[in-house]
Amino acid sequence: MNTDLSPEKAAAHAAEHWSNVTTAGSARGRWWQVPAIVRHINERVCGEPLNGLSAGARQWVVDTIPELPLDRGIAIGGGNGVKEMDLITAGIVRTVDVFEVAPARVAQGKEVAMERGLSDRVTFHERLLDPGEDIGRYDLVHWNNALHHMLDVDEWLAWSRRVLNPGGVLLLDDFVGATRFQWSRRQLDYASSFRRTLPDALLVDHRYPDRHLPCEIARPTITQMLASDPTEAADSGRILASLRRHFPEAEVRATGGVIYHLALSDSVANFERGVHDTLLEVALLLDDALSDLGETHYAVALGRIPAAAHSEIRDPGPRPAPSVPTGQGARSFGLRTRARGLRLFRRARQRALGIVRTIGSRN
Repeated sequence: MNTDLSPEKAAAHAAEHWSNVTTAGSARGRWWQVPAIVRHINERVCGEPLNGLSAGARQWVVDTIPELPLDRGIAIGGGNGVKEMDLITAGIVRTVDVFEVAPARVAQGKEVAMERGLSDRVTFHERLLDPGEDIGRYDLVHWNNALHHMLDVDEWLAWSRRVLNPGGVLLLDDFVGATRFQWSRRQLDYASSFRRTLPDALLVDHRYPDRHLPCEIARPTITQMLASDPTEAADSGRILASLRRHFPEAEVRATGGVIYHLALSDSVANFERGVHDTLLEVALLLDDALSDLGETHYAVALGRIPAAAHSEIRDPGPRPAPSVPTGQGARSFGLRTRARGLRLFRRARQRALGIVRTIGSRN
């Protein structure tokens, strides 16, 4: 938990920061601007390579929860509320309360809601919500890349369970990686190892074309993180543990990020469609291997509060859970699983090197 700032000061900083952030410019070098990566993530979540951010999470809900639409939803740090509007149009929830501290985002959201004919179904609250405040009960709590901005994620996940009606649903699609982006040495090694395989043309800094991106990826300093946005990844490293504590019934699907979030940051702006497609596919294969080893930056979780009529999440299809041994066999199983993931990572890295050499011979 971050104790350097009060929630009020953090919210003020966040409001200023997010009111000045636009979707243009530097975002060009980020994974969420690359349709192929977005489709890959969606496929990991729902089994289909859908277009659109969080489309896989929405499809998972549709495939899993039979009693849709849910009645009332709530989102904290919902920004312009577009993702909540997408939940409404997908038939997942009827109405949503969106709490957001950045005035510019709220204003933008109201305009979008009017354009989409949803003004009567999305209510914006331009203020900081106190988790101890009595705001009633809801049928859906939606966290979409907002929980990792909370100073105490355990407190907010406890709140999430407390405000849900029986049978209520938690849908989380968020960054769950290292707090303050203090990446582990292992993740830095994996990401730097892959970046070193990239040809020089893919390492040009798209913001400053006369410069190259470093091959060795480093952690930002805490001072840098606080200066940029004091709420960024403030307590993100505790999200998965807190989720297990407050929503033990939730299913979590890791969506990776060591490669596409770290290794390809900024360099992905140089990938040309039709030229580097295979290399990107291999990068995502590497990312999958690391995610399966437990090295993930992002995850999607779906949990439901038990109720008499529907106490469990429905299995949408014939996808049996792997048989995981317990007791004495558990350790050897874990070692075998990790060894398999490492073999997959090494094979994919060798393939990536071969592709890079081929690209180099053509240039």
